[in-house]
Amino acid sequence: GSAVLELYAAAGVGPRVKLLGMPDVFLPHGDARVQRTQLGLDAAGLRRAGRALLGEEAR
Repeated sequence: GSAVLELYAAAGVGPRVKLLGMPDVFLPHGDARVQRTQLGLDAAGLRRAGRALLGEEAR
């Protein structure tokens, strides 16, 4: 992902992007699915982030 953003920056292109990922903090151990849901990194969270990036209303 970062290589693609670097390529766009070098070409002077500014796409709308949202970087998603695990925060750089300690997370308590537990079920990975629950953690992804809490962080918005599950399917529903990614869908919400994509729609927000496109300016669509949340469904």
